[in-house]
Amino acid sequence: MLIFGWIAGIISNVYNVPQIYHTYKTKSTKDLSIFSLLFRLLSYLLYIIHANIIQDPPLLWNTVISMFQVVLIMTQYFMYNKTINTQNTQNSQNIEIV
Repeated sequence: MLIFGWIAGIISNVYNVPQIYHTYKTKSTKDLSIFSLLFRLLSYLLYIIHANIIQDPPLLWNTVISMFQVVLIMTQYFMYNKTINTQNTQNSQNIEIV
């Protein structure tokens, strides 16, 4: 009855897609919590270890995909925060020059 595990895993992976898309389109991460992402990453690492020990392929592979999605969101977080901080620094320097 692994089918339920596969279906549940696919559904749980779908909920990250809108966040990834929204962050990409807006180039904004101001409403994301880095601590929440770090806790999710830690939980996924522990789930991967657990799934490997109990030999549960649906749990293992769907958690690997979820972990990849969180790493992608974290990459967006740091990439877009750096862009915003760079723009703010340039704007403040321009104001001082004027």
